[in-house]
Amino acid sequence: MLRVAMGLGIVLFTSAMGCETPANGFPKPFYSADDQRTALEAIISDQCAITDFYSSTATNAEKQRIRSQYAASRLRLIDINYREFVADFVVQKQGTDGLTEVAIIGMNSAGALINPSSTTQILSGISAALGGSKAVADRVYYYEQTARALYASMNAERAAVRLRLQSSLDLSVNTYDLEQVMADLDDYYAAGTFLGALEAIEREATKKQASIKPNIETLIDKRDAKFDEELGNNSSRDSDLSAGSSEDEDGGD
Repeated sequence: MLRVAMGLGIVLFTSAMGCETPANGFPKPFYSADDQRTALEAIISDQCAITDFYSSTATNAEKQRIRSQYAASRLRLIDINYREFVADFVVQKQGTDGLTEVAIIGMNSAGALINPSSTTQILSGISAALGGSKAVADRVYYYEQTARALYASMNAERAAVRLRLQSSLDLSVNTYDLEQVMADLDDYYAAGTFLGALEAIEREATKKQASIKPNIETLIDKRDAKFDEELGNNSSRDSDLSAGSSEDEDGGD
């Protein structure tokens, strides 16, 4: 019986291992993220960028160089961190959580089978293990669907903000200064968060609802008008029938 119990635990554990996404769903990058971070941060710091850009001796050409250099380095830093965030929490987390839960269920069920007092307990332990594994699989499945929707929303928002930022870099430094670059970089970072994705989804849903609402109200008004018309016709018909009945009765008298 001990062998059966341990076997059940091992089967569930290895099954969970098989569900984990190899390499977190991402190929190994051709670069070192840490090395790039170090190099990019060394190019120009926030303090130096602000000091040099707003220096009274800085020419417009120098300000444009500082602005472009700062924007490019920070965009790349945000992209590196975003990729790691997606790998850790959108892909890896779902596999790791599912693995952990199934392994715990397997070990707990195996423990219940080591000293069972009856066949019923044995079957109950196996049933609990299988049922628990299915519940975990269901949760992982729905997490995957939710994560995909959030991932798509984040990518769309990031692309929109990046387009706005890079298009603005063609403007003069007097029109689009370093402060505005920093504000757009903050928006670009926020677009790559779950909160930013949820806000974008809510915003799109509200916009869609607002655009559809007038059409729905028009259809409702038409339906009500038609209903009132049919109700009026039915009332007139009933009145005519009632009047005809009265005339028949008078004629009979």
